[in-house]
Amino acid sequence: MSADLFPDLPAEQAQLVFSRACRDRTIQRFAALDPQGAADEITKEYIEVTVAEALEDLGTPGAGDFFGRIVDEAHDRWYIGRRHIENDTHDPVVVDWRAPVAAPFYRATHADPFGLAHRRRFTVATTEHGPSELTAYLDEQLDDPDHESAGSGIPDPVLAEIGAARTGAMREVVATIQAEQDMVIRAPLDQCLVVQGGPGTGKTAVGLHRAAYLLFEHRRRLVRDGVLVVGPNKVFLDYIGNVLPSLGERSVQQRT
Repeated sequence: MSADLFPDLPAEQAQLVFSRACRDRTIQRFAALDPQGAADEITKEYIEVTVAEALEDLGTPGAGDFFGRIVDEAHDRWYIGRRHIENDTHDPVVVDWRAPVAAPFYRATHADPFGLAHRRRFTVATTEHGPSELTAYLDEQLDDPDHESAGSGIPDPVLAEIGAARTGAMREVVATIQAEQDMVIRAPLDQCLVVQGGPGTGKTAVGLHRAAYLLFEHRRRLVRDGVLVVGPNKVFLDYIGNVLPSLGERSVQQRT
């Protein structure tokens, strides 16, 4: 059945296996680095910290996976995921969702395709004992206004995420960020933003993902100055506490 509905699924599943293998080889390369060979103590400490952070980041759930794929008008193909993954020659296999090249995945529409010809959203199923699996995908042919996807509503992968089981804690939503939310998340650093909306419209999620994006885009400045998330009480902070770490950001302070 899947082969009829999703003929590219075996190839995409093989791409996921390849991406995870690239992640594992990157972990091995970092683990093999010996800071003792550094020229001085400052360099040695820098290598130790950098390697430790990279290993922790690559070891988080979802590292090596992807949830989307875009093809631009030049026929360049990019897989979008939670972490940047490279192959052995340092070519990108998966690009971080915060990278500029990933922005059209969230922003493109048939009216304004942002330079994209095609977008593919993957449905990812979690398994009880093993890693998640790709089970389906939704294609959007953005360079053809008459394509059947031009009139589609909420994409199937987004509906799958909405219907996913909840654990009682807020989760990151990088796979299902909508264009209006992405505009807030990627807004320039030098402006004050007020996000308004009714209950359950994603205000808190957008704010946390904006913090993760700004730390990616302006890391040196923000790590030096610090980032503070202020919540009304400890229950709220416990509820949102896993979002930023799951996005690879562990330096943010959270206070009531």
